[in-house]
Amino acid sequence: MFEDTYNVVNEDGEISGYGYEYIQKIAGYTGWTYEYVQADWSDCFEKLKNGEIDILNGISYTEERAENMLFSDIPMGQERYYIYADIANTDISFSDLNSFDGKRIGVLKDNMPEIVLNEWEKKNNLHSQHIGISSGEEVLNNLKNDKMDCFVSVEEHWDQENILPVINIGSSDIYYAINKDRLDLKEELDGAMRRITNDKPFYADELYNQYLSTPRVAILSKEERVWLKEHGPIRIGYLSDDPGISLTGFANSGQNKNKNVIDDYINYAKNCMTNQELSFETVGFDSIEAQLEGLKNGKIDLIFKVPMNPYYAEKNNLSLSDVVMSIPYIAVTTQGFLEENDERTVAIEKDNLEQKWYINYSYPSWKIVECDSVKEAEQMVRHGTADCLIARSGQLRKYMKSNKFHVFLLEKNEKISFGVNREEEKLLSILNKTLITMPSSMLTNALSMYDDSLKRVTVTDFINDNFWGVLITFTIIVVFISIILGLLRKSTLAETKAKEAMKLAESANNAKSNFLFNMSHDIRTPMNAILGFAELAEKKVDEPQMIKDYLHKIRVSGTGMMLILDKVLEFSRIESGKTILEESPQDCEKVLESCMIMMNPSIEKKHLQVTIEKHLQMPYVYLDEARMTEVVLNILSNAIKYTADGGKIHCTMRQFSHPTMADKIYLELSVADNGVGMSKEFQKRIFELFAREHSTTISGVPGTGLGMAITKKLVELMDGTIRVESQIGEGSTVSVRVPLRIASYEDTQPKKSSTFLAEKEQLHGKRILLAEDNDLNAEIAITLLEEEGLQIDRVADGVECVEKLDHSDPGYYALILMDIQMPDMNGYQATEKIRQLPDKRKADIPIIAMTANAFAEDKAKAISVGMNDHVAKPIDMNVLIEKILNYL
Repeated sequence: MFEDTYNVVNEDGEISGYGYEYIQKIAGYTGWTYEYVQADWSDCFEKLKNGEIDILNGISYTEERAENMLFSDIPMGQERYYIYADIANTDISFSDLNSFDGKRIGVLKDNMPEIVLNEWEKKNNLHSQHIGISSGEEVLNNLKNDKMDCFVSVEEHWDQENILPVINIGSSDIYYAINKDRLDLKEELDGAMRRITNDKPFYADELYNQYLSTPRVAILSKEERVWLKEHGPIRIGYLSDDPGISLTGFANSGQNKNKNVIDDYINYAKNCMTNQELSFETVGFDSIEAQLEGLKNGKIDLIFKVPMNPYYAEKNNLSLSDVVMSIPYIAVTTQGFLEENDERTVAIEKDNLEQKWYINYSYPSWKIVECDSVKEAEQMVRHGTADCLIARSGQLRKYMKSNKFHVFLLEKNEKISFGVNREEEKLLSILNKTLITMPSSMLTNALSMYDDSLKRVTVTDFINDNFWGVLITFTIIVVFISIILGLLRKSTLAETKAKEAMKLAESANNAKSNFLFNMSHDIRTPMNAILGFAELAEKKVDEPQMIKDYLHKIRVSGTGMMLILDKVLEFSRIESGKTILEESPQDCEKVLESCMIMMNPSIEKKHLQVTIEKHLQMPYVYLDEARMTEVVLNILSNAIKYTADGGKIHCTMRQFSHPTMADKIYLELSVADNGVGMSKEFQKRIFELFAREHSTTISGVPGTGLGMAITKKLVELMDGTIRVESQIGEGSTVSVRVPLRIASYEDTQPKKSSTFLAEKEQLHGKRILLAEDNDLNAEIAITLLEEEGLQIDRVADGVECVEKLDHSDPGYYALILMDIQMPDMNGYQATEKIRQLPDKRKADIPIIAMTANAFAEDKAKAISVGMNDHVAKPIDMNVLIEKILNYL
């Protein structure tokens, strides 16, 4: 291999890049190992021909080359060719192809770039002078000395800030080239590439975006600069009473008038271009209709905030920019549950065009019922005339305080664009270029912050929310003053303490309410996976292999759901010192893989680009699988929740040798994202209970605020460390490092005797008494056990269990499977009763706890009351059968 666009070697000798990652992917399907041979363009084909090299990547196909080498059947990707130019000093433009006619274009002659250029010129009837170039240094010298006007190159970043791609002229497929005598390698390679393409159809595109696509830089074309010079400042229209967005919205609220989204945009956009400073003016309006009229008669150039709705944009002769920001909405209803996909009636003020456009675009099946005010909308919802009303998420707390309404965060955010007249294509291009350079969530997060700063609690609000508390406090004060005037000082102190206690109680109650409100999202993650794969399985009933795969994923997600349900108890157990690590031999790669399966629906929903990098010398280690899975899920979940649609997440799992213990290694997991990031202040308290970043809370991202607190406690329980690095607008990196004992592959395999199958024959005809109160769980257990040849009698509680055994003949039942949580008499009590039966054979019957009480201390309690063993639900039949055999 050689260092080029597709293979990069850093100063430490570490290899990365498009080609390197693809060939490693292929190794996963072929089992290949590689030896890397240094080569460059001058000798790589010769080394391939004489057998020094078996495979080359990133090679274009030509008939001439095909005579001397084999090519893969499937391309490994594409090379995309662009004409680059010094944008600040050229008159060529992608919008005017004739501007390329007669130009001196640098190109690598007699190679694929010139072939693509010739085809593009022929297609567009253009003629240019081709200047031969062979290196980046030659390109820069020719531009500097005015020997050429532009040049052809694949997509890559040039150090000079004004050298940018002007237009894409085409592409060519690139392949793996194989030594002509190694047909065996070609067949294996083609098979692997077909499987990769089938498993992940857009894998090559993902690699291209990760390694080859260049960052967009905002440079104005000559025509756009002329437009700005002739036009003057860009005039922005806005609603005067739009809090958080407009100037007067904050002035009316008594806030600093410079703290709003429009000012944030202007302050950023005016200097975001590398070759032009922009200037803006703002004009306030009382309604959207007035803004549309102002745009039509030329009073303004753009409307700052237009909901993304192409139909209404066309009706009003508007062109919409790229997305400026995204606004979360809530639905306010009296119903206990709101299914967004059903037909609904929503109450909206008759003059609120913004909400109407949003509903018609995002929820077209909903019917809009007009009203005169928000107060009337609330009355319509209470009286059942409308199913709900909608509001920005900044109103969440207001409605959550009311016992008259339920609040639900809508899944579809309102996407906001700039609106310009359809004839102003140059202005639209300028605005889109300002958005290219801006962090994708900058204005979204800013609006959330400003929305929160506008929340004010008036005396009236406080009295309404705390009427009885205020009344009682006032009565106590009057009584104290009239009866014990001499003890005023003592009374005042008592009153202060009472207020503090009330505040603490209210704070605790709010924390509990917020926790229960947000917990539903964490449960939905694995539940979404279970329901999704179950639906897929129903559609693939004739494909057993697919069904098997979906059932495996359902099982993995179900296990993850159980871990989440234990989260509430987990923290208190750790704090009280009751948590005990249950280490067993595990494949740490599979732990990460299982977590990715559970999070996959959330990843796909947000179109996230997730990459995984592993450097593991000892994949088999002793660890507590449940606790390590919880740590990984908590970190991954945060990365997904706080990364915008289309964002990137990179997971790295690596190992380091232990400095003092040869039988241990350090396992490090690092999860990096390019999401919203965290402030320095929040990073100091991220591991506190219920801690959440202020701006992300009001932006509508759900969560319990427990995940990172539990994660830190679990990592410390493993004698490990956790580190967080983050910057607002750039993303976060969370790294966990824990010491683990080294295991082997053999250690991870189930310990079964060579006579296991023969021993299972002993089960046939044996009768077992099953104590289980849940009908569904009982049905599953009976079916699985009867498949092993056992006969099952079932009872529904501890009382029935004791009576059934007592009235049976000695030896009739070989064993009891006992649930713990049952009505009338639980499993512990039933076991104690059985152990006291006068018949010794009955009193000594083997009892195995089969229960959802799955912690180590639960097992210890089961043994202490007289049970023989313990199996945790959901039941692993291999484990259960082994334990049954131990007592038969």
